[in-house]
Amino acid sequence: MKVSEVVVNKKLAYTWLYKEYSGMSKSIFELTETNGETKLTVTCVGLETFPNNVPEFSRESCQNGWYYFIKERLNIYIKEKYKL
Repeated sequence: MKVSEVVVNKKLAYTWLYKEYSGMSKSIFELTETNGETKLTVTCVGLETFPNNVPEFSRESCQNGWYYFIKERLNIYIKEKYKL
């Protein structure tokens, strides 16, 4: 993994690859604020560069993985860390 872009409090992007597979992807995390609320947008580009016969590289698998980490694990972490 290599961080490719940082905009403090706005954006973080990094590229990632695997030794075992050809291909490279970029994950982009963007924060936007509207009416006092913060929205996180996650974009992943380059999945098509990985082998299409590996289920973990499917769009659905990636969506499910990000959903789990952001909606479930991050939510639990924040609640525990800040005692919400």
